[in-house]
Amino acid sequence: MLARALRFLLKSLPSLFLLALALGGGWVLASRMLLTEAEREGRHRAEMHAANLGATLEQYRYLPYVLALNQDILNLLADPRNPRRVEALNHYLEQVNRQSRTSALFIVNVDGIALASSNWMSPYSFVGNSYAFRPYFQQALAGQSGSFYGIGSTSREPGYFLSWPVLSGRRVVGVAVVKVSLAPLEEAWRKGAEPVLVSDKHGVAFLSANPDWKFATWQPLPPTVRRQIDATRQYLGAKLHPFALLQPHAGWREQAWLAPDSERKLLAGRYLQIRQTLPQTGWTLTLLVDMHGRNLTLLAIMSTLLASGLGLLTLWHYWRLRLSRLREQLAAQQALQQAHDQLERKVAERTRDLALSNTQLSAEIRERIQTENSLRITRGQLAEASKLAALGQMAAGVAHEINQPLAALRAFADNAVTLLQRGRPDAASDNLGQISQLVERIAHITRDLKTFARRHRGPLGQTNPLAALRDTLTLLQPALRETRVELELDLPPRCPDIACDAIGLEQVFTNLLGNAIDAMRPQGQGRLEISLLHKAGMLEFRLRDHGPGIADADLPHLFEPFYSTKPRGQGLGLGLAIVQEIVEQSGGRIEACNHPDGGARFIINWPCESAS
Repeated sequence: MLARALRFLLKSLPSLFLLALALGGGWVLASRMLLTEAEREGRHRAEMHAANLGATLEQYRYLPYVLALNQDILNLLADPRNPRRVEALNHYLEQVNRQSRTSALFIVNVDGIALASSNWMSPYSFVGNSYAFRPYFQQALAGQSGSFYGIGSTSREPGYFLSWPVLSGRRVVGVAVVKVSLAPLEEAWRKGAEPVLVSDKHGVAFLSANPDWKFATWQPLPPTVRRQIDATRQYLGAKLHPFALLQPHAGWREQAWLAPDSERKLLAGRYLQIRQTLPQTGWTLTLLVDMHGRNLTLLAIMSTLLASGLGLLTLWHYWRLRLSRLREQLAAQQALQQAHDQLERKVAERTRDLALSNTQLSAEIRERIQTENSLRITRGQLAEASKLAALGQMAAGVAHEINQPLAALRAFADNAVTLLQRGRPDAASDNLGQISQLVERIAHITRDLKTFARRHRGPLGQTNPLAALRDTLTLLQPALRETRVELELDLPPRCPDIACDAIGLEQVFTNLLGNAIDAMRPQGQGRLEISLLHKAGMLEFRLRDHGPGIADADLPHLFEPFYSTKPRGQGLGLGLAIVQEIVEQSGGRIEACNHPDGGARFIINWPCESAS
């Protein structure tokens, strides 16, 4: 009996060797196939998660840009202490925040202080807080769009911050900020019960399907990185402990063992790490694919193959069991076919989901392109409307400003007649020369109107403000004597030129000084303080009268066309609107306020070069 068994074993050695070799090759091949399939499915799911996260971020990227175009925001940044502007903008931001379903909208000045916010009524209102340390503020202050994820320093709620610079001309005067909550996305991940997390460029996990994984790190952070995170208050004191992560060997590529951890509650077992980079943010999305169930499937397949091999091996000795062994093999093949069909159905379902996501993304992209085209058309229409409004202001301004030269012409003509009657031809000749200059000025004004009426104006010339101011004072001497207004001048011996034509600059001075004289006319006397100061590449003109000042209700509307504080019939309300247009066209800025000691004060600042 023993000899027979030994002979059987010796005869079976070649077959057993071939069976072991086939099983080993099958194990390696099946392992690689399962790993490749797991990696392919995991890559597909990771790409879907990354696309969903990217779409969530991109759908709000336009919002700070649109806010930065709002004129009310520019007005508030120009006059931050106006309570009515602050209240109106708070209500506006609150309404936009509610409609756009964002976490918060707020406006920050160049010092980093929040002036208005959608959560102004909340105990955690952003208004009055400083955000100068945040990277998104620093990026926008440099004239770029900004983005940053972190825990709110005021609300203690994490979110994604988007920012855009608010421009006045080419100068950054503030920053518009949008805060978006990614909590709904994390909630969807938790409901899907799929281990997925997102980490920043330093390896800090800040989004996760498992709340216990948040603010853990893939590896210990260097001291320099910790100092950088603390400086921006990105995670507000989180401990940032590393995961308990072990990698057994390099043969499994991105596979790793996650050891159980009492504090972080990590999953124990073998997982395949699938990482997907988000180029627009520099973040990394990591998906953990469970390999335990797949290894059990592989073990079941190899067990089936082993049983089949042993059956084939014993078929040579036990031919009567052939039919039953064939049935077992057929059943195993059918099981494999069912598993294959089920796998193909899952792949088809995943493909349909991806196609649906791509269709939705394409629709969102088309909608955004249409919105951008509408914005470009609207900006063009606004530019044309501004051109027509400016042309109307200039035409009305000519009629308004030509009255003063005509009055001066009449005065000089009367003086010339009187001087000729008194036998003083030299003095009369001087008056006639003044009349000639005034006529030439009127001609310049009409020529300027024709030039302005063209679609594009030529480059502005260089004019000396000191000379233009002296010419204006000469023109207004009769009005000054008539109203008994004294001049207090603080003028330098010389000053640099500015980018403005002479007629426009004289028109600015004539309107401002004429209005000041009219304001003091009921008093019977008065004093005008005029100064020119050049420093740090800027030329500053100051004018203060000693009249009744400007009413608080009139200050916000002072530069609006057709708004006048004079009695009916004494002005069209176009003078200061034309002054503002000329000053801003020459690169300057004009402000109006009341002096603390009484009277109105106007301040104009122009950029200029050093005086020659």
